[in-house]
Amino acid sequence: MMFDVPVSGTMAHSWIQLYDTELESFRAWADVYPDQCLLLIDTYNVLKSGLPNAITVFKELREHGHRPLGVRIDSGDITYLTRKVRRALDEAGFPEAIIVISNSLDEYIIKDVLSEGAQINSFGVGERLITAKSEPVFGGVYKLVAVEKNGEIIPRIKISENEKKITNPGFKKIYRLYEKSFDKAIGDLVCAHDEVLDESKPLTIFDPFFTWKRKTLTNYKAELLNQKDI
Repeated sequence: MMFDVPVSGTMAHSWIQLYDTELESFRAWADVYPDQCLLLIDTYNVLKSGLPNAITVFKELREHGHRPLGVRIDSGDITYLTRKVRRALDEAGFPEAIIVISNSLDEYIIKDVLSEGAQINSFGVGERLITAKSEPVFGGVYKLVAVEKNGEIIPRIKISENEKKITNPGFKKIYRLYEKSFDKAIGDLVCAHDEVLDESKPLTIFDPFFTWKRKTLTNYKAELLNQKDI
């Protein structure tokens, strides 16, 4: 603002998760940005949910004299998805709607997807631009896991074709597990906030992505890592 540098951007997944339905979240965004409506369509399912809902909102905007800006995809098979999305937008009467992609892009990924025939108008390049190689980026992102409505805590989940981007719904607590015989940390356990861990019983832990990597603990102790400020 100080140097009059124009700023632009799109919605976050947390915006979409805040609402009861994806369509409701898209309509709310369109109400705020009717002439700069760029919708993020991969929160749940690009082709079965995000794209149809975006087209519905785009048609509503057009009926009120506004031109939608386009859509953004942040995960999945970029080449396949963008080609499908381009065709659907054109058939729905929005050939001017742009397709933006993001998700840890660099010059190699951009070159590859373009050579494969991806239909892309704009690239959102961030973490790979401002950090050095080889792998200095810690992939932490902000997603909602629950919202409070009328005093009730309602879980929220982010779905993705990239399994590492799927969130576990609900509030969590984390235990650090120690082998009693040599008092060495052997792993961390993520639980729902209301789960109760019984250390007198065997516990089987496993890798959340490589679920065949598992181990059953019998002689262990658990330390709760979540601590409230006093």
